[in-house]
Amino acid sequence: MLLPPTWIIITKSTPTPSMLKYQIEESLFIASSIAESCSMSITKSNVQRLLKDFEVEWWFAPVDSISDIGSAELITNLLILQRQAAFESRVTPSEVINASIDVTDGSLVFTFDTPLKGSTRRTLGRAFYRNNSLYVLWISSLSNIVDGQYGGTLKQIQSSFKLI
Repeated sequence: MLLPPTWIIITKSTPTPSMLKYQIEESLFIASSIAESCSMSITKSNVQRLLKDFEVEWWFAPVDSISDIGSAELITNLLILQRQAAFESRVTPSEVINASIDVTDGSLVFTFDTPLKGSTRRTLGRAFYRNNSLYVLWISSLSNIVDGQYGGTLKQIQSSFKLI
């Protein structure tokens, strides 16, 4: 993954709780760019637990690829709900702008907006499925930054995220 020199890697200092009613995402990497008002994280979520937490029936079919989980929009919505801890309400103020599965590498590529007071936060994401887990890159900033001159850099970071 390409990370511009203005970004600072933040050490993860709190462990992910393991005894919760719902599974929360496990943070693997966190970085930010104060100069550009952007944040980034890479998280890991267990697919079967994610589906169970949102009562999506999956156990009759094998999950061998990201496409087996569901449509690009469904997966994106489940990831957003999990990220926002909206397990019980299953409601989010966020709006999916686009979501698609890239057939060249099997990744889910998505963008969504979350309204804030007086502005909108835009999040770019990319997810890969491996070993019953989704590894997700989240890049967030105000929508005017993503739509502005720095947006190309953020999209390059998004497209450069790969699992090795």
